[in-house]
Amino acid sequence: MLANLAMEAGELEKAEKLFVNVMRRLVSKGVAQDDNAIVDMSLKLSKIYQKKGDMEKAEAGYKFCVESQEQKCNAAGVVGRDNDTLYLYAKSCDGYARLLLTRKKYAMAESMFRAAYRICLEANGDGSSQCLVLLNDIGITLSLQEKLEEALKVLEDAVRLAEQLKAPELASFQVNLGVLLIQKGLIIEAEKSCKAALGHAHKNKDEDATQEAEACLKSIHDLKASNL
Repeated sequence: MLANLAMEAGELEKAEKLFVNVMRRLVSKGVAQDDNAIVDMSLKLSKIYQKKGDMEKAEAGYKFCVESQEQKCNAAGVVGRDNDTLYLYAKSCDGYARLLLTRKKYAMAESMFRAAYRICLEANGDGSSQCLVLLNDIGITLSLQEKLEEALKVLEDAVRLAEQLKAPELASFQVNLGVLLIQKGLIIEAEKSCKAALGHAHKNKDEDATQEAEACLKSIHDLKASNL
């Protein structure tokens, strides 16, 4: 679809117009406004609005997508839900959660991440890397709300599952756990987590995770130096 190509190329105005035109054409042909094809394009439009800085339109769009998919899933029941609808529901919750994070609406973001995680588990089971990323996101959102004990449990679960599955995100999860442990004043445990992260990052040649782990260890070094 030309709209997708325009979006990938960063031509946001062009992509917006193309998506709107396609949606109007589909609706005029009798396609329901909550059809997965319409919701999928609405989700992409919401991301475009977010990138353009129109947060009100973006938030309204994400809410429409979440509510549309929620209503369809509830109406279908557990047995009648199809994976395409579930996947789009999870994507909508995830996109909305990330917008809410940028607006510092942490409690609402947590609720959306939890919804996305629950749907991901239903569709994929707990062996999915997508579900692990969402679990990690829940932990980070909890920490932003100063719910440190709850965040610790969630991030420890994310690291444990990532270790079992040998997930490529393991190093990043370990860094996030290390940062939380620093917040809690557990410096020895934090250093252990970030050193493990650095080892996994080097092994996987993950430059971003390497930088994150090194930054974590530098913070620990500086803390130790300030306490001398």
